[in-house]
Amino acid sequence: MRRAVLLAFAVALAACGSEPGDGETRTDVATDTGPGDVGADVSPDADGCTGTAPECLFSCNGDVGTPGVCVDGAWQCPDDTTNIDDCPPLCAGDAPECCDADGAASAAAECVQGLWVCIDATTSVDSCCPGGPPLGCLQECGGDVLAEPVCDDGTWTCPGEWADECDPDEQCGGFPPPCCPPDGSSGPVAAECASGAWICPDGWSFDVCNPVADLIGTWREIGWILCEPGGPVLEPDEPIEEIVFSGSSYTVTWTPFETYIDYAGAYTFDEATGRLTMDVEWGNYIPSVLDHDGFVTLGSDADQVRLNGLWLGAYNDSPVEPGVDVCGHLIERY
Repeated sequence: MRRAVLLAFAVALAACGSEPGDGETRTDVATDTGPGDVGADVSPDADGCTGTAPECLFSCNGDVGTPGVCVDGAWQCPDDTTNIDDCPPLCAGDAPECCDADGAASAAAECVQGLWVCIDATTSVDSCCPGGPPLGCLQECGGDVLAEPVCDDGTWTCPGEWADECDPDEQCGGFPPPCCPPDGSSGPVAAECASGAWICPDGWSFDVCNPVADLIGTWREIGWILCEPGGPVLEPDEPIEEIVFSGSSYTVTWTPFETYIDYAGAYTFDEATGRLTMDVEWGNYIPSVLDHDGFVTLGSDADQVRLNGLWLGAYNDSPVEPGVDVCGHLIERY
């Protein structure tokens, strides 16, 4: 008898946990998913929505999100989130390079909303030119005046002529040699290239113009040499107070104070020809306009020399008088 009662109780208990039969109403509701359960399954009758809750991201670039919510039978993403299906594809591959104002690649692009974007760049990612501006861009074939290459839609172009595309018969090789006055009373001027040959002014020659035997020591600037035959001198507004040549190095300082130096570097000097080449290696103040390749000759005084075709800069980049071209310095030994 007891066994029959237990059996009947077990049957009744099993019936309570079974699926509802015909005509019965289902009363179970899907449990809400938490913020981390993106894409969780939701029962078909949860406020009328079917299928899976969409993934809603706080940023298309990120992977943090929240599940969509059912509103009036349709899945919606909460405010300040975006359905992952509406996000653009994530940035693929390595970041491309962005360009500076000259078109040379300068920085890597950043991924913003799934797209590679140049930050603070003036040129689009696709129009960068490889490397820096190439050498060999001349204003004209046969000349020695350089032009600035231009980046045009990913290709470096020369507004003048590329040297390697010029007729060799129209080119002058090397640095312009000095042209010396017939009486040797003044410093040289640079020869000009014409029809593939270096040409001096009438009456001037390619002779060595009173070269200086020794540059080592301390000098100061006393004049600017003008760019015309004979090179007359103009008094500078703010002269360089200290130019020191020591061994193979040099320093330039407008206002010496204790150990302060404006800029410095290495130099090479050919005593036979007077050719002087200077390289800037470091500095506290380096002028924006410099020309460190020229010739050194004796001045009118035994303690003076002329730096012809060289430009060591001007104090605070102060301009020379309008219409006046300067091509060197007159310096004297302390």
